[in-house]
Amino acid sequence: MGIGELRDLARQGREGAEALALAVEQVPGWSDAVLEVANRAARYGAGPFKSVDRAVIVLGARAVVEIALAVRPAE
Repeated sequence: MGIGELRDLARQGREGAEALALAVEQVPGWSDAVLEVANRAARYGAGPFKSVDRAVIVLGARAVVEIALAVRPAE
């Protein structure tokens, strides 16, 4: 799964959120980073987050793609 595919899923809105979460879960660097960012936000009343799918809903698909871009694991 590449960044382009994540972007396509993010553009699908709610319909793509579940697929986006599943895709992110397949890459340990991405899932770890998304949960880390989501749990930082949890300090302000949103969490804690233990699942990527919930983090995708709260953070938003675009934010999740940006996190994946920052991590950039080998494809």
